[in-house]
Amino acid sequence: MSAFSESEIEAAKRRVQEMRNKANKYAPSEPNGAAIPEQTPPKNSGENAEKQEASAEKGEVGEENSFALIMTLILILSKENADSKLILALLYLLL
Repeated sequence: MSAFSESEIEAAKRRVQEMRNKANKYAPSEPNGAAIPEQTPPKNSGENAEKQEASAEKGEVGEENSFALIMTLILILSKENADSKLILALLYLLL
């Protein structure tokens, strides 16, 4: 596997910044610029609640959520004319 050149890294950074700027257009925010606080889900009782809290702390995503996330990424990347190898790799993850 070859290393990326400096120009490729800079181009990737530029694309990330462009995508962040596009995403910020759609993200809700307060008129004064303050971020909207995160909503906490209601607490479940018993062992199930402990498992959900532990997985939330680790940043784990459920199987259904991962499928939706990957499909969303595929749709966005295909509309942005991303590299077909990347889209195929994401499709492979869904198998």
